[in-house]
Amino acid sequence: MSIDPPVSKEKALKALEKYPEIYHKFKWFFPFVELPLL
Repeated sequence: MSIDPPVSKEKALKALEKYPEIYHKFKWFFPFVELPLL
């Protein structure tokens, strides 16, 4: 079993800004989750 290290909200948002395709796929799969605008 692998345990991932915690990621801060700031690091997560920077990663989404760097890879917007992940953001768009997540919004498509989970439309009920409110995400901050990039």
